[in-house]
Amino acid sequence: MSTTRLPLIKPMMPKSDKDILAKYLPKKSVDAVLQLITRHSINLNIKNKRSTKYGDFRPPHKGLPARISVNADLNIYAFLITLIHEIAHWFVWSNYKNYKRLQPHGMEWKRTFKSLMAPFLNNDIFPDDLLNILIKHMENPKATTASDITLMKALRAFDHRQTPITLLDLKIGQSFILKNREFKILEKKRTRFVCQQSTNKKRYLISGMAEITPL
Repeated sequence: MSTTRLPLIKPMMPKSDKDILAKYLPKKSVDAVLQLITRHSINLNIKNKRSTKYGDFRPPHKGLPARISVNADLNIYAFLITLIHEIAHWFVWSNYKNYKRLQPHGMEWKRTFKSLMAPFLNNDIFPDDLLNILIKHMENPKATTASDITLMKALRAFDHRQTPITLLDLKIGQSFILKNREFKILEKKRTRFVCQQSTNKKRYLISGMAEITPL
């Protein structure tokens, strides 16, 4: 997998690193993000699209330092939200000695995420329509933005690639392909759909935002 790696940041960040991040972030957010990364020596990797996640945080493991990754294909607003989401994990790991005992998206993470996002919640950075939805989301942020369908729909409007087809675009009874497997939608449960795989007849709960190929 191809990766753009920002090495462990030194107090004086090379201009090239700022140029890299400027490609992925809203213009007015770049300096504040750089300040966060610089001050806390955050190790950031920008990766190609991953179908299972938008970003992640990994604590030190087997001699590797703590590190954050974010998908390169996200639009600038989704990239910023995802990056701050992962930096919040970094902060919780850094500030709580009992990190391993905490819920990954428990109250410690929620408070940290809300605090870190607060300086970015303005219309210099986010368009008004998206900002209003994001402010509501941040009242009680979820483990992933994909769990907030209203926010995901708003973010998709700014995608720089062709808008994908998701389960939300289909109707009950329709069939589709996901990860080379055929499914049929049986019913909807809030943000997820009960779907039956055609070969083994097993039922699965699949997110409404899952990108699929309709049949």
